[in-house]
Amino acid sequence: MEKRKYIVLARKYRPKKLSDIIGQTEICEIIKGAVKLDRVPHAFLFSGTRGVGKTTIARILSKIVNCSNINMSDADPCGNCSNCISIDKENNIDVVEIDAASRTGVSDVREIIENTGYKPVEAKKKIYIIDEIHMLSKAAFNALLKTLEEPPEDVIFIFATTETEKIPVTILSRCQKFELRRISISLMTNFLKKIAEKENFNLDNESSALIAQASEGSVRDALSILDNVLSRGEVIDSSIVKDVLGLSDNNLVIDLFKLLCEGDVKLALEKFEELYQKGAALNILAKSLMNLCFYSMKLRCELDHKDIFLDSNTLDRLKDISKNYGI
Repeated sequence: MEKRKYIVLARKYRPKKLSDIIGQTEICEIIKGAVKLDRVPHAFLFSGTRGVGKTTIARILSKIVNCSNINMSDADPCGNCSNCISIDKENNIDVVEIDAASRTGVSDVREIIENTGYKPVEAKKKIYIIDEIHMLSKAAFNALLKTLEEPPEDVIFIFATTETEKIPVTILSRCQKFELRRISISLMTNFLKKIAEKENFNLDNESSALIAQASEGSVRDALSILDNVLSRGEVIDSSIVKDVLGLSDNNLVIDLFKLLCEGDVKLALEKFEELYQKGAALNILAKSLMNLCFYSMKLRCELDHKDIFLDSNTLDRLKDISKNYGI
């Protein structure tokens, strides 16, 4: 029997339609409205931190404008026509993905410009998805300007970037811009539990919340961490997740946080040394301390703390610290 090739979770559960996207409701609604009203612009720019769905939405958009049987009620591609299938398989000749990090020169852009003069072969529209567009050279950006302003009517440019500030204003002004948000901890937590369930694993609230916090709002990072956790092949609990993430015992971290609040340098350094010897990852420890500081301020100001995913003991201790030290 042929062994099936394993597909990582980030690829296996990559959304195929806008309704599958999490955390970007406003952007998805704007795109749906543009499709329904036949007001799809010729140039898009999706920006945001890593793993929030920039390239995914670009691919879905390329399916929407090329789908032969699109459902106009929700503007979702059918997923079954030849264009949808070929785009999903990344072998549609009219949907071209370019990595600007490796193709930065003016010659690469000129090749794109020359190809825009040809009509689509199979699809309705020619789509050029350029990832990390901020990596293009100044000459490449200049070469793209005129075509980007007045492209052929059957050509759409979709750009993705993590660093909008590096893109010339002349390029930005020719695009419809969308800023993708980080995914909230509560939304990510529920999403991870659903994915784990589909993989026949049970993920409790604390474990999924720890992964969500460590992902920093990136769905791809969260699924990569979940992949590592599930690879343990055990009953998943918070201790396994902490082990995978290099997190320390919450009690030790809250001890260190309290000593820092008290200003006890000697004991704080000793506690830090204890954590270090136990194998705590310093970057994770620093983020944990910053999170505790932020959480304590929310508690002090009596703000909504539904996104504070801490066990009851740690939360009670943090409340005491916030109350006693005025953080």
